[in-house]
Amino acid sequence: MKTALIEFAHLLDGVRDIASDIDAHAADALRDRAVGRRHVTIQCACTVALSGYFESFLRDTAEACVTEICAKGKPFASLDQQMRDAHFEQGGLILASLARARRTNKVTWIKASVDDVAKRLHSVFASTNYQMVWEAFAETRSNPGPDVIGDFLRRFGVKKPWPKLAVKVSLAYKVSKTEGSLTEGLKSFIEVRNECAHTGRANVIPLPSDLRQYCNLLQSIASAIVAVLDDHLISLSKAS
Repeated sequence: MKTALIEFAHLLDGVRDIASDIDAHAADALRDRAVGRRHVTIQCACTVALSGYFESFLRDTAEACVTEICAKGKPFASLDQQMRDAHFEQGGLILASLARARRTNKVTWIKASVDDVAKRLHSVFASTNYQMVWEAFAETRSNPGPDVIGDFLRRFGVKKPWPKLAVKVSLAYKVSKTEGSLTEGLKSFIEVRNECAHTGRANVIPLPSDLRQYCNLLQSIASAIVAVLDDHLISLSKAS
């Protein structure tokens, strides 16, 4: 999971560099309307790209976490009910979607074959050496807002993903921020991202300072996700 976090941070640094470059050429944009239009296009495109980077991070984190859980060798029946449900329920949906995609030649982010997913779905009936369907834990609905992040963590058995008060295993607690500052910031980002993705630009164009703020927010949430899942894996190791 830490590798996914490091790779995500590198991508965010790339967006920060772009924001700095736009700032450095702000005078050029004032003199030349074509430069200004290009900056607007880049700023909107970066907002959409940030969402894609975040989705990739979530999927990479899900794969790494599920792989680590399977490597612990604990009986599948001893895992949290939420994890078992995600494996079967979401895994079944993924199997069905892959079967439809195979018939229609539809492109999907899931690279596994129908046979591979079916094999992993059944593998948990073995006492050891099973492989859960990690893709079942990685659903982002192409819109990784607060609800999606909450569902993502609950699939791993994290019961209260967001609240800070009295819950040490939560996102807000891990980054010493309020739940509202994280969720409202993420909602605002997703709203702008959706405008940019669906229309090519937003009513209020994200400025370079906004891009940096989005990067900082997403990096904080990503760091918190890894910290929460790390704690959850430790508690899983201690459980009988």
